[in-house]
Amino acid sequence: MTHGVKARVNIWNPQTLDGDVSMAFLSLNAGTGHEASVIAAGWMVLPPEFNDHRTRFFVYWTDDHGNRTGCFNLRCPGFVLTDHTFDFNRPIDHVSAYQGVQHYIDMEIKMVRVD
Repeated sequence: MTHGVKARVNIWNPQTLDGDVSMAFLSLNAGTGHEASVIAAGWMVLPPEFNDHRTRFFVYWTDDHGNRTGCFNLRCPGFVLTDHTFDFNRPIDHVSAYQGVQHYIDMEIKMVRVD
């Protein structure tokens, strides 16, 4: 069975303090409680991970609501990259400006459950 979600997400670079995180994402969830599988994708500003305050794309996956599994980006064994035009670790150069030019990313997530 395949489930999916598709969205257009506005890309920003909000001011964050050290230790803070800011993100916008869409997610696809299956199951409940400790058995929940989650796939999420979007952008984030995460200074502790990247040692700066720049916006980057990310994907996240867990198969047990983050209790024992869970990983970001290409560290995930079940993640298949289908668009090789960008690098998850590279900062996003074009972000939206308040009352100015807006920048978006069109995203689609598909989850295929194999039993």
